Amino acid sequence: SSIFLTTALAMMFTEATGVVAVLIDGIIASQFLGEELYAGISLLRPFTRIILVLAGFFASGCAAVCSRMITQGKRDEANGVFNLVVFLAIAAAAVLMLFCLLFPSTTLRLCGVPLGRSPELVPYMYEYLHGYLFGIAPLLLVQVTAPILVMDGGMRAFSVSAIVLCVCDITGDLLNVFVFHGGAFGIGVATSVGFIV
Repeated sequence: SSIFLTTALAMMFTEATGVVAVLIDGIIASQFLGEELYAGISLLRPFTRIILVLAGFFASGCAAVCSRMITQGKRDEANGVFNLVVFLAIAAAAVLMLFCLLFPSTTLRLCGVPLGRSPELVPYMYEYLHGYLFGIAPLLLVQVTAPILVMDGGMRAFSVSAIVLCVCDITGDLLNVFVFHGGAFGIGVATSVGFIV
């Protein structure tokens, strides 16, 4: 039961870091880049939520199966499941990224993003989407590996990595605002870099 509790806490903490990264983007965008840019980023929340749900799907399944196998002493089988889930998460991220690059309007419509209501916000949505895409695969990997890392005694490393993610995102957003002037694309890239680091 202690493996379950630590794994559940790690999964919740990982989910929270993904949400915090998007919130940081919104706060910095609204304070320094304007209301329209912030509104464009905000309208992408259904898309970012779907990414988090997909990540949670892989993470919870992997954690449940691996924790059961580890408690049964089947470490090699658990490693095999983990490797398979990492491969599937990377493949899903690649397919999603490719689909988003080739069909951005369709992707956003499928996620429930209202493209027709505010056409002046659409360029901001596309810019942020293109910057955010680089972080989809790392986000999925963070979500999948976090519970396994915690089960393997790496709670401290996991906690530090979550803090580093937030610090990198804030730093990247501020550099984007005051140095690079990358707009919505830069805000998305900063979040992606946070997931990568």
